[in-house]
Amino acid sequence: MKKMKTICPIFLSDTGSYWQELQALEDSVCDLIEIRLDAFPQEQLLHWSFPLIEKSLAAVSKPVILTIRTKSQGGQVDIDAQTYEKWLRQMLRYDCYLDVELEHARQFEQPLETDKMVISYHDFQTTPNDLDAIWEEMDEYEAAIEKIACMPQTTEDVTRLLISCFDHATSSEKLVIAMGETGRISRIIGGLFDSSYTFCTLSTSSAPGQVPLDQAVKYLDILAQDAGKNEM
Repeated sequence: MKKMKTICPIFLSDTGSYWQELQALEDSVCDLIEIRLDAFPQEQLLHWSFPLIEKSLAAVSKPVILTIRTKSQGGQVDIDAQTYEKWLRQMLRYDCYLDVELEHARQFEQPLETDKMVISYHDFQTTPNDLDAIWEEMDEYEAAIEKIACMPQTTEDVTRLLISCFDHATSSEKLVIAMGETGRISRIIGGLFDSSYTFCTLSTSSAPGQVPLDQAVKYLDILAQDAGKNEM
């Protein structure tokens, strides 16, 4: 089993708190930082976010994921696919990961030219029956990471989601999350099912069920040690 890398989001609109949190994430043991740009006022986002991104990237050494999560995918920004695409294309100038929602990518006129795409699918209500089809559609984008996050209604949904990740053969890395308390275990054992990353929280959470970073690292270390013993 490979040990999953940890991603911590920063989801704050107050600039003072934002910079404190960013520094705390840089000083922490998390592997990647996700900047949730949709936390900021929508009317300011397009132009105001660029100086913030540039200053943020200069302040940290860890890999960064830039995310504008739309309302239909559980975020704060209510925009159409054309505007969303325009914003993402302007962010291609930065050397960092870029979250691209599958729902909107389907409507892009041309594919985004980046080798650091995180193609993502979110369902905050249920766990779809067609998970295999979603994974296969994601393959068309040749993303660095394919991410599926769903809300399970039962433990069987959690199992089904994890198994779909394990069964999906791809050259991309995979990230699978069952959200909420029912799916919390998926954030720890996902590596057993070929998920490469897990989302944790330092002080701000961006989705239900995220595990505190210190607890996640502790559990992931234990799993990695046990896996190493079994391989001996």
